[in-house]
Amino acid sequence: MIRIEIGTGNEAFRPGQAEGWRQEAAWLLHDLADRIHSGRALPLVLRDYNGNRVGLAELEPETISAPAGERETA
Repeated sequence: MIRIEIGTGNEAFRPGQAEGWRQEAAWLLHDLADRIHSGRALPLVLRDYNGNRVGLAELEPETISAPAGERETA
């Protein structure tokens, strides 16, 4: 299991706007996907567009055993 935690309390998430967090969250998730796709190992620190640490992506104690959408067979 991959755990992704993002804190949305800083200015990059536009706390004064009702939907302000969406653009920054999408940017972070795209950046994370690019880093995973390029082979970067977890855990990965998540930084907002301004470079501030806002979260972490890490593997939970159980390991990833099958690609998404596929069942593991015994």
